Amino acid sequence: MPETKKKGVARKRSVVAPNWLLSCLEWITAVSIFTMAILIFSDVVLRYFFNSPLRGVYEINGMLLGLLTLSSLPLITEERNHITVDLIDSFLHGRVRFISQLIILAFQMVMIGFIAWRIYAIGIREWHSGWVTVDLQISRAPLLLFMAFLGALTSAFLLIMIVQFLRKRLPVIPIGGMNTGADDL
Repeated sequence: MPETKKKGVARKRSVVAPNWLLSCLEWITAVSIFTMAILIFSDVVLRYFFNSPLRGVYEINGMLLGLLTLSSLPLITEERNHITVDLIDSFLHGRVRFISQLIILAFQMVMIGFIAWRIYAIGIREWHSGWVTVDLQISRAPLLLFMAFLGALTSAFLLIMIVQFLRKRLPVIPIGGMNTGADDL
């Protein structure tokens, strides 16, 4: 993949999504993690030193955790960095390896699409019923609908990856993974 220079940092250009979209997803993920850390730190300090815990911190962190998970999922998918178990990886070569990776991409697309559809259904149900959280009395429906969008975006990434894989623009993952040797200490 060609690389682009941005502020002195080399970034690989994606064959799946534009860099601005990936940057937005990275931003959402980073803000979610930072906000969760600040909330937990503040709650612990206020709870144990001032006996005054933050109200609704568990609800907010639960929602942020869902947002974090689904905003990082397209990034991990695009980079092909899912956790894998390669028990039979060394036995698969050539055409069989290509077909197995194609099946895995298709399976991921269907399963993440199913999860996105279920989150969307829950979001619509909560929207119509007027359901709100216990502590803060806020609706989760907009967040759930956004999370469903992120899941659908991941499925769209996977569909594009399947097309690119079939066109040979996306390489077959070598034995040992994409980053073989890069993470060695």
